[in-house]
Amino acid sequence: MKIKHIYIKNFKSIDELEIDCNDLSIFVGKNSVGKSNMLLALDLFFNTSDRVLADDMFCTFGEGSNEIVIELTFGNLTQVEKNGRLKKYICPSIGDGIRVRKIVIREDNKLKSRYHGWIEEPEKTWLQSGFRDYKQAFWVAKGINFFDYVSAEGGRITQVIFEEFRQNYIETHRGELEFQLTLSSTEFEGFKTVGVDMLPEFCLIPAIGDVADIVAGTTKSLLARMVGNIIRAVGQEVEVLKNAEQGLQMASGLINRDGMKSRLPQIEAIENWLRDEFLEWGKVDFEISTSFPEIHSLLTQNLQLLVDDGAKGDVSTKGHGLQRQLIFKMIRLNAALVQGEVEWVDLGSALTEIPPIILAFEEPELYLHPQAQLSFYEDIKKLSAHDQIFLCTHSTHLVEIEDFEDIKILVRDSLNAPTKVFECTEEIFGDLTLKKRLALAKLFDANVNKIFFADKIVIVEGDEEIIAITRTARKHASCFSHRVTIVNAKGKGNIPGLQRVLNAFGVPYTVVYDVDPGNTKSQDDAKRIEDLVARAPFGFGAAMPMDPNLATVVGYEETKEGKDAACIEFLEENKPTDEFIEKVAVLYKLPAAGIIIPG
Repeated sequence: MKIKHIYIKNFKSIDELEIDCNDLSIFVGKNSVGKSNMLLALDLFFNTSDRVLADDMFCTFGEGSNEIVIELTFGNLTQVEKNGRLKKYICPSIGDGIRVRKIVIREDNKLKSRYHGWIEEPEKTWLQSGFRDYKQAFWVAKGINFFDYVSAEGGRITQVIFEEFRQNYIETHRGELEFQLTLSSTEFEGFKTVGVDMLPEFCLIPAIGDVADIVAGTTKSLLARMVGNIIRAVGQEVEVLKNAEQGLQMASGLINRDGMKSRLPQIEAIENWLRDEFLEWGKVDFEISTSFPEIHSLLTQNLQLLVDDGAKGDVSTKGHGLQRQLIFKMIRLNAALVQGEVEWVDLGSALTEIPPIILAFEEPELYLHPQAQLSFYEDIKKLSAHDQIFLCTHSTHLVEIEDFEDIKILVRDSLNAPTKVFECTEEIFGDLTLKKRLALAKLFDANVNKIFFADKIVIVEGDEEIIAITRTARKHASCFSHRVTIVNAKGKGNIPGLQRVLNAFGVPYTVVYDVDPGNTKSQDDAKRIEDLVARAPFGFGAAMPMDPNLATVVGYEETKEGKDAACIEFLEENKPTDEFIEKVAVLYKLPAAGIIIPG
């Protein structure tokens, strides 16, 4: 089970926002746009305690509602999950997934939370979960043999028996019924902890603070999960593990009716007593049963990781830097296990039985040098084949244009405005030839990836333009700013590919290109550039043609040493034309707020 869609309302900087999720989802943007708030919203959803609730969680923008809503739509359910207790929440209209809403509300001067599941209710009132007039006379009048759809053979119809009837009748006659998506009025699975425990495990790795429990020490730690997965994989090969598993099954037979051992007579006595006490209710059976944790859960309950770095002790006694490095190393090992890249264990078929978890990383680049960031990105991509990863980052090493559908750009009009998101849900390069796609993929490196973080983008053909623009901005126009990113397209023919990306995400840009009159290919490229500028959303695309070329507009002539050398030599001794200085000033013009949002 994985998250497919997120809906958030009235939480911190988020007034109202929806995002589609993939196996890997990366939140990027400037400081204070709400990247961390996305992860905190997920953390709040999976935390069932009301003790964590605080007044500062409420959004101060918009209508100022007294209610926080965090709603997750889950997909990729296994057949076991579909046929289990979640069955009544399966909604075919959302791809056989489930949708769960958490609400935080002020009641009697206290903050309280509750969960509700969405259900697909038949339009027929007598098949809806809230129907209560289910006496036998009603079904006789309807001409429906009620007990054909339940395990009971007769007797008083209780709410539990009616729910069994409802599920089975709907399953049998689904093709004949009309449905509507409705938010259940009752709490999701009755109790917060019961309902949320049926959802995937969630783990937030914050940018700062103690993360020892994430490394080891709890049954949900990365170490416990990894050791548990290995025990699953080798459980049938190691005699001690097999015997322990069988011993637990035999022990459960002392209580369960269908166990391998004779039941304790005292257990049957309790059941008989209850049965006698409820004789006036009709034929009501009571069965006491139990289930032991699987052996991998038992062996990882008190797992420790001792570290001897000159002073042996539990990992919780070590520094935050070491703790985080352990997290990154364990992510790498988990990724290798998932991909079958280690020789000493093969998870094999056991992997399909291991439920995915959800990991959320807040700015992991704080503890990783650039090369380690590249390795970390590869690791989480591998891990996302099984688990689900959320990441917020400022690093150009943790985004990849080939994975554009995973990138979510968060923006705000100003610090007094709510968070909004821009994501690309359509194929950007589908109509390009393989050669063009490969050329564009090579173009995107850590420098070009700055387009996802900058206030404004200027796309140029090559180094000559970068030299001319930046030197003029610093020395003559006095307008240079690192908030403007100049991207080298390495040729006019590559510029339209970059424009496609910027148009898809609504990022403001200006293209600087040579007109090159008389050059047919150059003219064709210029037409494609202007066409894409015209298609930029919100009018955020612009073009600044240099007619006939950059050298002429700046005021120099090309030499045998090449364009770049000629440009440098001229600007070291001379001032560019007033026309070019004015153009550069326009390129570096920024809005006063400094936080750009389309629309």
